[in-house]
Amino acid sequence: MKLKSQLAIYLLITSAMIPGNVYAGLFGPSNYDECVAEYIPKNITKRGVPIVIAACRMKFIENIQEDYANCIFKYVPEIESSQAVSYVQAACRMKYIENTGKDYAKCIFERGALPVRNTRWGT
Repeated sequence: MKLKSQLAIYLLITSAMIPGNVYAGLFGPSNYDECVAEYIPKNITKRGVPIVIAACRMKFIENIQEDYANCIFKYVPEIESSQAVSYVQAACRMKYIENTGKDYAKCIFERGALPVRNTRWGT
């Protein structure tokens, strides 16, 4: 029994010494820097970069519009064209910020009308 308690104490101490960022990203980004690093892949369009950065700022710095930010994170990093990024930004804004354009957002997200990399809209 003494060995088990010593082992438990050892594990507790060693796990406390592991840097916190080892666990970062386990359930998605936990701060602004992780958000930018995760959602701006090397192949993102130039139009998508400021949109994703603004969404990270909204979610992690300003603590507003989390649903809008998640919408941006879900679709923008996979888009191939700048024009498509604009459509998605408008659809996310209309659906989550303005509470208008539900039909427009549904058309954009569910019909798979825009070109994306390695994925299909609405999945």
